[in-house]
Amino acid sequence: MYPPSSLFILSLLFALPSRSSPALDLLHIQNVLSQYALIVDSGSFSGVPDFSALDQVFTRNVTIDIGQTPGVVRGLANVETLFRTNTPPGTITQNAVSTEYISLDSATTATAVSYDTITTFGTGNLTGQVVTLYTRFDNTLVKTKLPGNGGWRIAIRIVKYFVRPLEASSFSIPCI
Repeated sequence: MYPPSSLFILSLLFALPSRSSPALDLLHIQNVLSQYALIVDSGSFSGVPDFSALDQVFTRNVTIDIGQTPGVVRGLANVETLFRTNTPPGTITQNAVSTEYISLDSATTATAVSYDTITTFGTGNLTGQVVTLYTRFDNTLVKTKLPGNGGWRIAIRIVKYFVRPLEASSFSIPCI
C-alpha cells in the first residue's frame, strides 16, 4: 500500500480539528525532514549557516551513525560542532530530500526513510569542482513537547550511502 500523498493529506486538514491527528503528524514529520535540508543549506545564501536551528530537527540526545569517520555522533551539541568544523564559511551545498516513507508507530514514535542527494559546490581554489553524495536516511522520530513541527524530532539517524564518498576528495562534507 502506498502512503497518502501530501495533497490528499492537506485536503484532510480542512476537516480536522486543531489538535493532533495522524494526518497532521505525517505533515509535521515531512516538515522535519525538509527543514533539515534548508538548515544545512542556509549558509549557501547567507555565507554563514545557522546550525543552531538544528534543534528544530533533532532531539538534544540525538544519535547519528554516519557509517564513516567520525562514525557515531551523540548529542545535538556534537552534531552542531561536526557541521561547523566540516563546513567552512562560504561553502555552497544543496541537499535535496526525496522518496519519503513515514510510518507512525505510535502516538509518540515514528520511523521515516528518505533519500537525500547532497551536492557540494567548490569555492575559492575549488571553484568548478562538484561532489555529489547519494544517501538514504533511516530515521526514528519522537514526539516531544517542544514547539514547532508538532513536537516531532529525529532521535536516531542512520546514514547509508548508495555510493561511498571518495576518500581522496578535496571536500570535507558532513554527510548527516
